[in-house]
Amino acid sequence: MTLVKRGVRSVWGISVGGLLTIHGCSGSSEPGAPAGAVGGEPSQAGEPATSRPEGGLGGEPTSGGGRPGAGATAGGAGLEPAGGIGGVDDTAAGAGGALSTSAGQGGGGQGGDGEGGVSSDAACASSPVEYASYLSPQHPDVASGVAGLSPEQRRALLSGGQRVTPDWWTIDFDASGSPALGLDDMPLRNGSRGVAQLNGGEATTWAVAAARGASFDVDLEYRVGAAQGREMRAFKYDVALAPMLDVVRHPGWGRAQESYGEDPVVAGNLGAAFIRGLQEEKVMACPGHIGVYEAENNRGDGDAEANGNRVVDAQTLHENYTRSFEIAVEKADPACMMTAYNRVNGARAAQSHDLLTQIARNEWRKEGGGWTGFMVSSRWATVANQGAASLLAGLDLEMPDNNAFRSLATDVNVSARVTEAATRIVNARYKFGHHTAEHKNSPLAPEIVDDPDHRSLARETALKGAVLLKNTGILPLPPSASVVFLGPDAALPASSFAGDRPSGLGDGGSSRTVPPYAISYLSGLKSHPSASAMTITSSPNAAAAASADVAIIPVVMGWEDEGEGYDVGRDRVDLTLSGAHPVHWTTKPGAFIAQAAAANPNVIVLLTVGSAIVMEDWAASANAIVQTFYPGQEGGNALAQLLLGEVNFSGKLPFTIARSSADYPTFSNTTAGDVTIDYYHGYRKLDHEGKTPRFWFGFGLSYTSYAYGELEVPCAEGVSESGALRVVVPVTNTGTMAGEEVVQLYVGYPSSGDVRRPIKELKAFARVHLEPGQTKRVNLSVPARDLRYWSETGWKIQLGEHRVYVGPSADPANLKSAPFDVYEPR
Repeated sequence: MTLVKRGVRSVWGISVGGLLTIHGCSGSSEPGAPAGAVGGEPSQAGEPATSRPEGGLGGEPTSGGGRPGAGATAGGAGLEPAGGIGGVDDTAAGAGGALSTSAGQGGGGQGGDGEGGVSSDAACASSPVEYASYLSPQHPDVASGVAGLSPEQRRALLSGGQRVTPDWWTIDFDASGSPALGLDDMPLRNGSRGVAQLNGGEATTWAVAAARGASFDVDLEYRVGAAQGREMRAFKYDVALAPMLDVVRHPGWGRAQESYGEDPVVAGNLGAAFIRGLQEEKVMACPGHIGVYEAENNRGDGDAEANGNRVVDAQTLHENYTRSFEIAVEKADPACMMTAYNRVNGARAAQSHDLLTQIARNEWRKEGGGWTGFMVSSRWATVANQGAASLLAGLDLEMPDNNAFRSLATDVNVSARVTEAATRIVNARYKFGHHTAEHKNSPLAPEIVDDPDHRSLARETALKGAVLLKNTGILPLPPSASVVFLGPDAALPASSFAGDRPSGLGDGGSSRTVPPYAISYLSGLKSHPSASAMTITSSPNAAAAASADVAIIPVVMGWEDEGEGYDVGRDRVDLTLSGAHPVHWTTKPGAFIAQAAAANPNVIVLLTVGSAIVMEDWAASANAIVQTFYPGQEGGNALAQLLLGEVNFSGKLPFTIARSSADYPTFSNTTAGDVTIDYYHGYRKLDHEGKTPRFWFGFGLSYTSYAYGELEVPCAEGVSESGALRVVVPVTNTGTMAGEEVVQLYVGYPSSGDVRRPIKELKAFARVHLEPGQTKRVNLSVPARDLRYWSETGWKIQLGEHRVYVGPSADPANLKSAPFDVYEPR
C-alpha cells in the first residue's frame, strides 16, 4: 500500500495499485441551477416531499466523504475507487467532496474539473485497467514450503478441523494449520453485520448490508470493513466470511438483508470497499456465494438435503449473477471466495468447474494475471466421497470438516490439484502474515466493542441507510408533539435474542451478532435531548393512537419470517403485511395500521425488514413510511435524529418496491427440481415490461429538494472501446436544509433485435453533500468495457449510439439524458 497525493493541495489517500484514492476538491463559482433543471424527485402517488426545517441541522457528521482523521480541508475529501473520474466543483470551500464510483476498473482516479483535475477528453480514448493486488506476487517462501510437505500434510491444509459441542453455535469453524510451515489453525467467522462470535461473545453490530446498500456510500463501507477488521483481529479471527455479493433476485429471499440489493454494480463496488477495509487491517475477506444463491428453501445443506437446481443461460449468469464478484475481485482482490449451496445448470456450486475455474480463474483479471486466492465451500455444502469432483472443479478448502476431501487420500489423480490448492491457501496466509510472531502473539482485546469510534460508525450506518419513502408533512416531528409507539414491536430493536422472537437486529442464522447494547426506537426518541418537551408513550393496541398527536408503528420481521435456512428454509412466503408475516403479530400489520389510522390520521410506519414490502393495501393509511432495515445497535438513536430533523434522510432504495407481488420474478423456492432464472429482475424487469412500481430502485425522499442541470458529455468524438465515458452534471440543493444526494448514472444501449439488453442499467453513482442553495458539478465516468454484454463468443461491446441517463433514481420521469457514441479504437 502506498500513500498518494493528488491535486494542488495535500490530502492523504490509500492506493492499491492506484485503486483507492482520496482527492482534494477545488472550489469554483456556480451561481445556481441552469435553466430547465429538473427539481428533486417528487414522492410517489401525489405524496409531496415537504421541507420543515424547524430543528433541522444539516448533514451527517461525516458527510464530507473522508474517513475520520482524513483532514478534509477546503473543499473536503472524497473517496474514489478505480474506474471513475471523481470529484466536484464546489460553490463553498469546506463543503465536502463528492464520492464517485463506477462499475468497472478503468484508470486510477483523476480529479474533477477544478484544480488538479482534467479538462481534456483523453480518457474517452484510453482508460487503462488497474487491479488491486493483495495476493501477488506470490510470497517467496511458498513454493519451497509446500514442496517440503508430505502428501498427507498438503491434504490436511485443504480441510477444516471441526470440533462440535452440544451447542450448535459453538462449532469451532477453523481451517487446519500446518506446524511444518509455522501456521496455526485458521479461524473463519461470519460477519455481514458485525463479527459473528462463538458462545454469544459481543461485537459491534452495524446496520445490515441492505441498509448500507441503501447508503450508496463507498467510503462508509470501506470504514465499516476496516472497523470490522480491527474487531476480528482483536478476537484473533483470521478470515471474515463476508461480504455477501449475491444480488437479490426476489425480495422473499430470507438472506436478502445480508446483500447490498438487486444491482450488481452497487453490490460489487460496496463489497469491494468492504473487502479493502478488512484486508487493510490484515484480515482475509471471503465474499460469498458464487452460484446464483437466491433462496433458502431447498438450498441443499450437504448431500442429505434437497438441492434446487438453478437453470441459467450464460448471458444472465455473467451479467447479473457473477458480475458483482468480478468487480470485487478486480477492485479488491479478496483472499478467498465462498461457494453457494444450490446446483447451477445441474452441478452443485461446490462442484461447478464453470463457476469455480472457467469464470473465476480463466475469465476474471486476465490482464491482471488471474485471481490467485483460494475457493472455500459454504458450511457443509460438499458431498461425502465426492472430494475429487469438488477439487477438480476448483474448490480449494472444504469447511468445516473433510466430509468430501477425506476421499482424496486414495485418489492419485488429484495430486497436482492438491498441491495447487495448498499453494493458494499458504500463499494467502503468508501474504497476510499468519506465520509471523506478531500475528501469533497478538493479544485478545475484547474491550474493542466499546470503542467510541465504532459506536459512532454503527450509528452512521443506520443514519445513512434509512430510506424515507413517504412524507406528507408529518416529519420532522414538532418538538412538543405527543407520540405513542404502537404494536408488539414498540420496544425493538433489543439486544436480547430468545429463540425465534425478533430482535430488530436481523437474522438469527450465521450472520447473528450479539451487540453490547441495542437502542430501541422508543428509548432512542425518549432519551434524545431535543425530545425533552415531548410526551412519549407506548401501547400494544391500535386504538391507543387516539391518545397522542402522532402514532409510530414499528413493523419488525423475525428469524422465523426471513433469515438463513438450515433444516427449514426461512424465505418470506408473502410480500405483503396482511398475510403470513410477521408471524408474531396476532393482528397483521396491514389491518393494524388501518385501525390506528382510523383513530388518528397521523401515522408513521417503520419497516424493519430486509427487503421490499408490497404495500398497496395500507400505504394510503400512513402519513410517513420509513424503511429502517435492521438498523444495528444504534438504530434508536439514529432514528431519533432523523425523525426530529437533526439529520437529513439520504438513503436510497437498493431494490425496487413493486405494486404487486406478481411484478417480481417467479420465486420457485419450494422445489428441489429445476428453477429457470430469468434475465430480467428488479428495475430492469419493470422497465422491460413497461410497468411503474410503487417506488423505483434508487428512490428516497429527504427534507430538502435537489435540481439536476443539463448533462455535459466531454467525449465530443465519442468513446473508444478502450476508453471511458465521462459525464458532468450540476446538482443544486434547492431547499432550506443541508443534505446528501445520491446521483445515479444509467446507460441505455443501441437497439438491436438480436442482442438482449436492458432498457437501461446502473453504471455509476456518487454521493454528494450540498448546503442549502449550493451547486456542485458532479463528475462521473464509466469505462467502456463496462458497457459490454455476454455473447456466444464472450464479452462484446456494441458500437454506435448509446444514451446516458443521470438522476435521483431509476424512474425514467426524473432522468436527464444525452447521447454518446462508442467506436472502435483508431
